[in-house]
Amino acid sequence: MDSFCCLPARIADSLDVGTSPRGIYYRIPRTTRITIKKNENKNEKNPKELLVKDIEMAQFGNLASLPAETGSSNVTYKATLDPITGMLLKVAITSESASTEMCKNIIDPVGEYMKSRKDNQDELKQLTREDEILKAKVSINESKKTLGLTP
Repeated sequence: MDSFCCLPARIADSLDVGTSPRGIYYRIPRTTRITIKKNENKNEKNPKELLVKDIEMAQFGNLASLPAETGSSNVTYKATLDPITGMLLKVAITSESASTEMCKNIIDPVGEYMKSRKDNQDELKQLTREDEILKAKVSINESKKTLGLTP
């Protein structure tokens, strides 16, 4: 799929809520450094660091959204969001295949048109060839008369 070629544009579009009707909103997590410190006593100026860790936090990230419509009547999406952070966990895109009858209604007339066009071209070629043969026979008969070869 070629969607990664324009991923920055898609992300920018999802962040700009004023561009078009929007669907489900979610947060893009941002990496944040957390530090847990402990003071042994209240007068201590440099507390002891117990933990320093980089974590993803959706609350500090940008708000984004999925489009309100998929652009096709037979394509739908289902988004799974983290109930605590609001982070987008998964997007499932589904598409219903076109019915055989619908395809047949489009393809059959096109096929019939192409066949009739080919048949017409073949008939024209055949008539042109017959015309050339008749002209050649007339020319041969005239040449025979001129040479006195005809009875």
